Amino acid sequence: MLWHRTKARQAFPALAEGMQTLSPEMGEKYHEIVLAGLPEALRSLWEDYMATMVKREYRSKIFRDLQAKGKAEGKAEDLLTILEIRRVHVPDDARERIIACTDLDQLDIWLRRAVTATTLDDVIRE
Repeated sequence: MLWHRTKARQAFPALAEGMQTLSPEMGEKYHEIVLAGLPEALRSLWEDYMATMVKREYRSKIFRDLQAKGKAEGKAEDLLTILEIRRVHVPDDARERIIACTDLDQLDIWLRRAVTATTLDDVIRE
């Protein structure tokens, strides 16, 4: 796996250089295509590279995406902590659903419900 990471990192400059010749809209699409084609272990390396090495118009979208992802992860962790403190059992499938959620509004709703919840259904009901 280390060999593949090294080879992929060596390709990042060429990929980024190619992106910078495209319009901002096409560059964003290209970025998404590259992300979709990378294994999970390399996605964060690509995002880190793009966040530090490319022109500003691409960085701003990448930063917004990473910031939103970080906010969602933080809210999901807070939600699970509140449920743990309230001694609400969270099965693995529900835990995975919460962690995978990237909808900040939905996570806010769940967080507010968790403060008074006695069951998981009190929190993640539709």
